[in-house]
Amino acid sequence: MPRILSARTGPRRTGYALVLGLVAAQDDEEFGSPQILPGGDWVLSSVKLGDGTWDEAQIAVHNLDSNERKVILEGGSAPRYLPSGHIVYAQANSLFAFPFDLESLERTGGSVSIVEGVQRSSNGIWDTANYLVSDNGTLAYVVGGTQAAIIQRSLVTVDLEGNAIPLTDELRDYFRLRLSPDGSRVAAEVSTAGGGGLTTHIWIVDIENGLGRQLTFEGTNNQYPTWTANSQTVVFQRDLSALYQKAADGSGEAELLFQSEVRPRPTDVSSDGVLAFYEEVVEGRVGGDIWTLQLEDSSASEHLATPANERMAMFSPDGQWLAYRSDESGLDEVYVRPYPQGTQRLVSDGGGTAPIWARDGSELYYRSLSGNLMAVPIQTSPTFVLGRQRELFPVAGFRMSGNVSGYDIDGAGEGFIMVSEGEISDGSSSRPQINIVLNWFEELKERVPIP
Repeated sequence: MPRILSARTGPRRTGYALVLGLVAAQDDEEFGSPQILPGGDWVLSSVKLGDGTWDEAQIAVHNLDSNERKVILEGGSAPRYLPSGHIVYAQANSLFAFPFDLESLERTGGSVSIVEGVQRSSNGIWDTANYLVSDNGTLAYVVGGTQAAIIQRSLVTVDLEGNAIPLTDELRDYFRLRLSPDGSRVAAEVSTAGGGGLTTHIWIVDIENGLGRQLTFEGTNNQYPTWTANSQTVVFQRDLSALYQKAADGSGEAELLFQSEVRPRPTDVSSDGVLAFYEEVVEGRVGGDIWTLQLEDSSASEHLATPANERMAMFSPDGQWLAYRSDESGLDEVYVRPYPQGTQRLVSDGGGTAPIWARDGSELYYRSLSGNLMAVPIQTSPTFVLGRQRELFPVAGFRMSGNVSGYDIDGAGEGFIMVSEGEISDGSSSRPQINIVLNWFEELKERVPIP
């Protein structure tokens, strides 16, 4: 049976943490875009109910002392109170505004459409509208609809000097990828446009013929693929809150392994069937703790939980060591430690992230904070010895991830598989732009008068 996490005590972590947990959400609610109103007694936010969308959310104010809630508007999200005396919010790809009285906490006029063509969250999961308004009345917003631009990217093999060769002729909006242990297939995220936004699914690309096929079809946000040791099964995250596994040949249904409200992200599976993943938000802080899950019975437990932010755990090929990223020192660094227990050793020099083991375990690769791919020889037996680090090549021009390593060793162990950057398609002739409107409050007060 899948293991389901219950909520811990402490600050609320559903959606965005709202004022350190002083305002409580109900079990079927999700908060977004919190803002403390002038005076400090009330908080403005959006409230998404059950399976509804953010466009169907409520805009409400919450009292920090009594937890009283007052719904201001039905059907909107991403609200902001402005010094002009207005509340601005998003509906679809437009911004609306209405006059708002701080004393009575009441609307004092109807909603008026004020800006069209504002970019929203690419997948509809987040309460996001890409706009900001300064206290002196400058408006900045990203132009674009709910359908974000699709980038046509390539899967490429990259040698130790950084030279890239396409792995397939099929261009898609690829992102985080992993190569199967037998070297025959790549599992990667692919985003496609439709339904007013982006959906992300796991695709499998055959190395021999370069052909890709979609593996997942349920949900809207399937991410972070990783393989089991036998190359037969892909583990992934679905819609932020659950871990699934599915046969790589597409047969059968996806099986739920684990569910949690704090966004479990799978990073690697050991040779003996232990899944490593991390949880993003822990006890009200933005951080990460590394967990492990036995694929045999879906039993999960915390493995590395400290005040630091740990993530990106990767097993050595023999399963005896774990590499990961931690900010324990105040700077992101790559560490390794014996698995399941032992003393950690620092690997990176001056900052590092995104560790990947060589296929024979003789080296560890990571990305320096300056943007170069680094290689470090490692001896783990009979004693642990680090060799001299060397710089390979800059990763500029390749799509990297801040949540998992996002690239992999190629099948021959002599280079890497990465995602190259590409060109925008699907009708977008240019990259998104930011519009700046000066003295916007004057226009706003004219179009939405304050009574």
